[in-house]
Amino acid sequence: MSIPIVMPKLGLTMTEGLVAKWLVQDGDRVEAGMPILEVNTDKASVETIAPAAGILRILIQAGQSVPTGQVLAFILQTTDETSAVPTRAQTDSGPELHQPILATPAAKRRARELGIDLDLVVGTGPEGRITEKDIEVFATSTSKQGASRSALVSPVARRMAEKAELDLSNIVGTGENQRITKEDVERAIAVTSEGKKDRETIGTGGYTGIPLSGVRAIIAERMLKSTQHTARVTLTTELDATELVCLYKNLKPELEKRGVKLSYEALFALVVAKALGEFPYMNATEIGGEIRLLDEIHIGLAVDTDRGLLVPVLRNADKKSIQEVAREVQTLVERTTEGKIMPEELRGGTFTITNLGMYEVDAFTPIINPPELAILGLGRIARRPAENEGQIALRHIMTLSLSFDHRLVDGAPAARFLRRIKQICEAPYLLLVNQVFD
Repeated sequence: MSIPIVMPKLGLTMTEGLVAKWLVQDGDRVEAGMPILEVNTDKASVETIAPAAGILRILIQAGQSVPTGQVLAFILQTTDETSAVPTRAQTDSGPELHQPILATPAAKRRARELGIDLDLVVGTGPEGRITEKDIEVFATSTSKQGASRSALVSPVARRMAEKAELDLSNIVGTGENQRITKEDVERAIAVTSEGKKDRETIGTGGYTGIPLSGVRAIIAERMLKSTQHTARVTLTTELDATELVCLYKNLKPELEKRGVKLSYEALFALVVAKALGEFPYMNATEIGGEIRLLDEIHIGLAVDTDRGLLVPVLRNADKKSIQEVAREVQTLVERTTEGKIMPEELRGGTFTITNLGMYEVDAFTPIINPPELAILGLGRIARRPAENEGQIALRHIMTLSLSFDHRLVDGAPAARFLRRIKQICEAPYLLLVNQVFD
């Protein structure tokens, strides 16, 4: 019996994943429960374990992005089945080896009639044999997918894209239900034309190519959709963070005695959670033409990793003590940078914080993390001359950058929210109200 290993669907919005690394070699024997594969999504790196013991036959090599549900490998549970599963090419330059595929005569005949590659079909018959029903199901599914894709492109847009030799799968639709419109294609043509001109001025020297695929491609798509589907406005304000720095320095050693590492991200998570509780219109999203003020406050924390920008979520931040928030932020950041964060820990945020202060950045324009309404950017804390109680002194000054969706909230209400964050930072003892250590 052969057992398929498929690309897992790790979230409701996941449509594809990256085969990051095979932990065992093709032809190796694996045991049930043994980690055999690392899969990357736009949010996390997850290990896949062997569901049974047997010989691993790899079909999809590391580095390829494939749709969820696609077969990546088989586990062959008897030695006489090792030739029953097709083997993909191991390298781009080497020969492609094919072994006989288990399929009924009727299935083979129907596959020929419909022009279907048996390599793409998962068999449900005895010992993984492909049946005629499997062929019909595959054909129906492919037909529906094609019809769905066609319905999401207007006829005019399709003709324009074909004439310009553009790949429609790379164009983000802004029409109803994300339908690709004439205007979407015109923008893509303009960008392509401008990009071609830019490339022609770069020169003909050597270069190192980095594929825009896998996690990087998914991040690029999400960022593009954010800028296309939100009316982003960014407000900045400068604040005196001297008292906040003092609080940090005093709390840090006390929390370390309890085995907890305090960070400025943790303090700002508390600040933002308190401000969101007072200004609930900033803790909102838009669904079906309706602005929904959310009851729970879940703070996303933008974390820079080797795989790209990931956003783990601190849940119910407004209901937790300083010690609880510091501990959870520490754990979330460590698990994210180590690639151990789980997909469910990267979903459900209602407001995001992103920090570039450690890179000596003062102010910037953060991109909103859909479907959230806003994001707060933290600049560096630097000692500068400033007025304090009528005197000029060196104070710890920093800049905050608030990006928000102007479709859902106006500038003045957003400015009031940002001003409240500034007030709390300049009088951080307000955080200690109702705050206790565990």
